[in-house]
Amino acid sequence: MSVAKAFINEQNMRVARSNLTREEQRGLRLLKGRENVVVYQTDKSGRFAVDTKEKYRVACKPHVESSRER
Repeated sequence: MSVAKAFINEQNMRVARSNLTREEQRGLRLLKGRENVVVYQTDKSGRFAVDTKEKYRVACKPHVESSRER
């Protein structure tokens, strides 16, 4: 990051501080610090979803129950 920042400053470039919308930034701030949630990317739409850890485990169980632990 320091190399990228130095290059940007050297080139006098203007760079957006974030690629998130204000609504997305607000949602992220609300989620920060919460211990009981999981944020993941959905399979079909590629969007992000938020769920409790327990519900996430239940939803993933059919996909991993036949896998061997290493």
